[in-house]
Amino acid sequence: MEQNNLMIGILSKVRRKLVKFNEYSIWLRKNEKYKNNYELDENQRFSIIVIGNKNDRCIASIRKQKYKNFELTLSKTWNEKKTPLGEWILVVDSNTVLEENILFEIVQITQKQSCDIIYFDEDNLDIVTGKRKRPFFKPNWSPDTLMSFMYFGQVFAVKRSIFTQIANEVDWDREDVIYDLALRATELTQKVAHVSKILIHNINRRRKYNDENVKEKALIRRGLSGYLQYIKEMNCNRVVYLPVNNPLVSIIILSKNNYNMMEKCINSILKYTAYGNYEIILVDNGSEGQQYDKYNEFTIEKHIKYIYRKMEFNFSFMCNCGGKVSKGEFVLFLNDDIEIPSKDPLWLEKMLGQAQLSHVAMVGAKLLYPGTDIIQHDGIINLKEGPAHILCKAHDSKNYYYGRNRVEYNYSSVTAACMMVEKKIYTQLGGFNNELPVAYNDVDICLKAVEKGYYNVVRNDVCLYHHESVSRGLDIEQDKKNRLMKEKEKLYMSHTALYVNDPFYNINLSNQDGDFSLNIS
Repeated sequence: MEQNNLMIGILSKVRRKLVKFNEYSIWLRKNEKYKNNYELDENQRFSIIVIGNKNDRCIASIRKQKYKNFELTLSKTWNEKKTPLGEWILVVDSNTVLEENILFEIVQITQKQSCDIIYFDEDNLDIVTGKRKRPFFKPNWSPDTLMSFMYFGQVFAVKRSIFTQIANEVDWDREDVIYDLALRATELTQKVAHVSKILIHNINRRRKYNDENVKEKALIRRGLSGYLQYIKEMNCNRVVYLPVNNPLVSIIILSKNNYNMMEKCINSILKYTAYGNYEIILVDNGSEGQQYDKYNEFTIEKHIKYIYRKMEFNFSFMCNCGGKVSKGEFVLFLNDDIEIPSKDPLWLEKMLGQAQLSHVAMVGAKLLYPGTDIIQHDGIINLKEGPAHILCKAHDSKNYYYGRNRVEYNYSSVTAACMMVEKKIYTQLGGFNNELPVAYNDVDICLKAVEKGYYNVVRNDVCLYHHESVSRGLDIEQDKKNRLMKEKEKLYMSHTALYVNDPFYNINLSNQDGDFSLNIS
């Protein structure tokens, strides 16, 4: 019997690996049925500008377009006449092949929503074998992700009214010209659309270039202070924004009868934080006996604001209590089981610099299990079963799905175990929902921010340790599971449009797991 079970386990593991190995082939067979049945008028005219050396495969894919109302120009030729005729400009890297229906897809999406910029999902095409691999199913418009790297890919469409304002500002002979165009275009409009279909095939590896020049110029144009750090695995430079005007940050920590963990958390903040202008507020909902005495003595000794009030645990209410007495322009909600590592004293100012951007609401961090490289949190997505942490229990030593654990990505939610937000935005959102006392309160306030037009972001260069749920315990008992289900229902009753719908997670990815496997169910 034991041998049979062992064999079944081995076969199941092998089967899962085979599915994983072939999952894109499986996905292609199940999903690529959208190439026919286009019945649209060809009233819109396109100008297609090909960047780089002439590539016959690229040109051939353009000439095979089903939609015929376009003109084709090489970038050097266009640079001489400078008169695009199309209502839309499709900028195309010569190392790509286009699907024959891409122009139809552009027309179709412009009939559904008002947009000025459009980008597409992509994969790599082996020109020898014809095999397609490494699909990149992208999030919807994500401004911080675009500043991390050119996630649009090497093909995107831009309206002529935007294009004509930036075309003469770029150097058309530079390798980074498409990225430069994208950054400049998105400074003029936020009406960016995403077609969640593979319409681009890279026939060589993505064009390699140093993005330092375009990012430094973008920082200057935007009036932002910051510096760049090269990420070898991604061949791109991370933007680290510097805080402006030295604002006060209020660090709000909730704790009860958990003195040793709380002491470790706060001492790590005091010891390993270079940014000096912060206050710590400790909210205690009823520590007793020696625990209370220790809390009281510690907060006096460390000059910490101590709010003591006996009450049932309500994470939202306690956070809001801390928010009310905070004096900072920014608030950082931090679990008492978070530990700041010694290797990065700039953690707080990295989060603050990001939180000062006008479009940003919540800023989160990468959280690891203590003493390991195992990820506990790196962003939250909306799956079929509810909110889920991406890459949970994955090893951070590996680079996952186009740098999800390496560069800054926008997410619908981040965990309040470590969450910074400008206080005026926190107030505008009404703070945390007191009717969500234990779970999903962080997701709720993040989704409110998304609905208000803000963006939430995880800084992957801020990496802290999280002794997960040491303070309160895990939700494994049946009564806790029941409460969890009720709070999840309440969450999605407030945010019906975002139930199993996440603008920062592609519909072609699994709605069961947060590991960025493909949706082949």
